[in-house]
Amino acid sequence: MEPGAKPVSLVTPNGEPPLLIQLGKHLRACLDLCDALEQIADQLPENLECQKCIEVASSIYPTVKQSHEFEEKSLFPLLIDTSKPDEETCKTIQRLHAEHWEDESFAFEVQDALMEFAKDPKRSNIEALAYMLRGFFEGVRRHVAFEWEHVVPAVRRNLMGGAAANA
Repeated sequence: MEPGAKPVSLVTPNGEPPLLIQLGKHLRACLDLCDALEQIADQLPENLECQKCIEVASSIYPTVKQSHEFEEKSLFPLLIDTSKPDEETCKTIQRLHAEHWEDESFAFEVQDALMEFAKDPKRSNIEALAYMLRGFFEGVRRHVAFEWEHVVPAVRRNLMGGAAANA
């Protein structure tokens, strides 16, 4: 270690690895986005503020992209490097990588459709927009649930060891 460098801890004082704290923030941001999109879908076409649509729409792609970049650059390498990845881990990473690509493409489309609606609500197909919003946020919620159930425990095991991960 270089002089003056601070040691990097694998866990915080409360026992949670910082990597998982950061992942939790990203996953919660995605779930918050889903909640905002569901609220918009429920309010279409009446009782909807165009400014709120613009604010939510402008956050869709960046929120999803930042979450995925964190996972791909921080979590996936950890799952591969700290363990000898078994076939299941490799398949999980491949699956999540493919879902990231699909979610990001869909996020861009949803963002664009919601912005178009906010600019001119009368020209939008409300049923199609509501369907699109629901398809997007339900898919993201499933993805996040999978990560909480499968990825988080795997990362915890790799960072803390099998016994500590189950505590």
